[in-house]
Amino acid sequence: MNRLSYKIFPPLAASATVTATGTSGVASAAPLVHVVVMHGLLGSHRNWQSVCKTLTAEALQQTPVVDSAVQSASKQYSNIGKSAVVQCAAFDWRNHGDSAHMEHSLDGLADDVEEFLGDYATSQQQPPRDPSAPPTAPPIDVVLMGHSMGGMGMLHFLWDRHRHHVEGRGTTSSSNNSAPLMLHKNPLFYNDKYRIVGAVAVDIAPAARPESFQAMITAVCFLRELPQERMNSYGEMEEWLLANGPKPYYTKANIWMIRYFLSNVDVPQRRWKAGIEEIIEGTGRILWPHDNTVAGSGGAVAPLIEDFPIQFVFGGASPYYNTRGVDAIPNYFKDYEVKVVPNASHFLFMEQRKGFCDHVSGFLARRVL
Repeated sequence: MNRLSYKIFPPLAASATVTATGTSGVASAAPLVHVVVMHGLLGSHRNWQSVCKTLTAEALQQTPVVDSAVQSASKQYSNIGKSAVVQCAAFDWRNHGDSAHMEHSLDGLADDVEEFLGDYATSQQQPPRDPSAPPTAPPIDVVLMGHSMGGMGMLHFLWDRHRHHVEGRGTTSSSNNSAPLMLHKNPLFYNDKYRIVGAVAVDIAPAARPESFQAMITAVCFLRELPQERMNSYGEMEEWLLANGPKPYYTKANIWMIRYFLSNVDVPQRRWKAGIEEIIEGTGRILWPHDNTVAGSGGAVAPLIEDFPIQFVFGGASPYYNTRGVDAIPNYFKDYEVKVVPNASHFLFMEQRKGFCDHVSGFLARRVL
């Protein structure tokens, strides 16, 4: 994790958060669910601190699932048990926060996911408690959670590796009713370090972006004009953007977006930590690039990702909550659920944190335990 900055939020019973490198020193005897959090375009792990603290504050207790078939499928890959505590690890993508600057693309983001998971899991593995068990540390159980660009990078990571696995097996189908591909048997999702047991996509879907995405890019490009070298606080920068930024992007109505962007400014050094130029140059490479077919198959449909629970959480007032996005989900995932946070837009986890966290905690209790 040398090139990716991050922060660990242990369960409430453990010690204070750990930054940069090192293990969390979690003392709890309860099983751990590791939630790996991935921010959006020009965000950082700092945007997710309140959510991480909320998710780690209480232990999870398994919630019965009405559909017994769904519960049975869940237990095929989850060995966590009926109760657990949550540990969050939020990292900064390339070109964000204190992470390294380099080419910006979905393929690059997928590489970031794979690198972070491997390094983080190695740092968190604990020897088995049972003295009669083999001395090898068991894999940790991980749930991925990504917002906007972070969610797109996460979905690309999942689908790209799933599709390549299918292509490698020569498995195609003329319909979505093919035999399931068990992710826990796929070495890209389950290895000796970690087992990905679920995912949460926050205000994003495996589909084309809404028209508002271009407005976001316009707002990002204007950040080149911010004279941060003359300013002493986030408040000064916020006021300057409100006064000088193009409308309707830089207004009080978009204050969450402005504060989100400014999390990438190093105020004492009066500089951008983010690789603004790399991000702007790569905006065309962070769009959903897939359909649900297998390459070289003449249009044959790839099997759905099955037996892998994924939750899509949208802001009720977000432009990302639209028919095109929601209708695209079942083209890729079979075991999914869609939740909506009322009175929230694209930054729902900041605008309505409790409602958002309630959905995520409920998903973990119902579908991951």
